[in-house]
Amino acid sequence: MRKWVALAIAFLLFISFININSKHVSTATNMGNILYVGGDGEGNYSSIQDAINDAQDGDTIIVYPSNYKENIVVYKELKIIGIDYPVIEAGDESRDTVKIIASNCTIESFKITNGENGIKMMDCAHNNIKNCFLYGNNYSGLYLKNAYHVLVMNDIFSDKGIYMKECGRVTISNNNFTNCGIFAEVVSETKITHNSFFNGKDMAIAIHHPTSYENEISYNQIKSFRVGISFGGSGGRIYHNNIVSNDEGILCHGSKYAKSLIYENNLSNNGIGIDLLNIPFDGLEITRNNFVGNELHAGFLDCYFILWHNNYWDDWSIPSPRPIFGRNFWFFPWVQFDWRPLMQLYEWWKNISTPAPAFAAVQIR
Repeated sequence: MRKWVALAIAFLLFISFININSKHVSTATNMGNILYVGGDGEGNYSSIQDAINDAQDGDTIIVYPSNYKENIVVYKELKIIGIDYPVIEAGDESRDTVKIIASNCTIESFKITNGENGIKMMDCAHNNIKNCFLYGNNYSGLYLKNAYHVLVMNDIFSDKGIYMKECGRVTISNNNFTNCGIFAEVVSETKITHNSFFNGKDMAIAIHHPTSYENEISYNQIKSFRVGISFGGSGGRIYHNNIVSNDEGILCHGSKYAKSLIYENNLSNNGIGIDLLNIPFDGLEITRNNFVGNELHAGFLDCYFILWHNNYWDDWSIPSPRPIFGRNFWFFPWVQFDWRPLMQLYEWWKNISTPAPAFAAVQIR
């Protein structure tokens, strides 16, 4: 018995010796180990990638303030959290600054810059990008390909925004976009909500491809773009947005398989409020929107039997159907009607508890 006790004590002393003399220190918790990068702690890592390489699935990596000039690849299920926004600057600007190829990952509170893409996420699910500044990247701030159940929240994008392809159930919420936006194709059940888009040259939000379906755009502020929202696919909803001072407010095209809805938006001071292109029979309903101060409130090309009703038009004060002029497939003049136009603003914002964010030109700190 004494022999076994002596062996056990010797083993514990050996393990303690190994831990004390290991190069890097980690803290064990019931949620995995915590590894530290930067700072002045003895045994902390100097490279984020080195910490990733030594970590195990479920670990957390805490990164102290500094400028980390490296391209990192996240290939394990990790939380990587910055303190006071450390900078990850791509060492090789032809590569992605951060590449994520694992699921169940979180990247939080960093400044991410100088890469081909700020963050590239591929073939994964259940990842979070939160509280980050993405700027100074070449192609996009955030690139998503074949990614599902992704949360993008409280981030600031400057000059390069988000590109998504073949993704589903992505939520993009409470972000600021300056001189950039979101471009998505072949996406489903994606929510773009409570974001602010300001001063861009092209499209603030674009969802394209006829197979995109059941996407939702709501509670956004969009100002000073060529197109505020360019929307395709089917079964989508656009509602509770403030769309102001764009060349085109909403451009909707090709809702083929299920009816899409555009309702309770404010469209003001745009070149065209709503422009429709190639919408099939009964493919779209437009209701309870406010059209104010646009050069042309609405137009269409090759669209038939669009359901317009209960919209407010500031150029129409007669309690009778309001005509909407466009052209048919052969470019001959055609007309549709809002059969029950409202005679005063529809104040939808008084009936909601989550107003859209105010416009803000956000600066990189």
